[in-house]
Amino acid sequence: MRNRAIGRDSIPAQYPEGGDAFVKTVTRKFKIPSSVNKYSYEGVFNIHFTVNTDGIPAIDSINFAKMKFRSKRISAATLAQVRNDIRSEMDHVFEQIPEWIPAAANGTRIPYRFTLPFSVYFD
Repeated sequence: MRNRAIGRDSIPAQYPEGGDAFVKTVTRKFKIPSSVNKYSYEGVFNIHFTVNTDGIPAIDSINFAKMKFRSKRISAATLAQVRNDIRSEMDHVFEQIPEWIPAAANGTRIPYRFTLPFSVYFD
């Protein structure tokens, strides 16, 4: 998980049990949508999310640039639907994530942005 750099007097947002526990929680809760299985959409997507000043994480965007279909002929509508299904499932996962310890700069809570790479592969 990558986070943005902040100054010396700043503290990044922290998942209560630590970053590794956060990754494990997301991985455990994420259920691969049936459309992803059906079309064998695989690779790595990046989840860009922000932990707000109340410690609530929310997804800003998902970058699917490193994802691909095993099948070569997929319509634009199918692509959009599969990506939508992933986004909906990941939004559902993030709704279940406990509050974080918010980031702070000079004693003031600030929003803090992270990028979480997430892999989906089929055998």
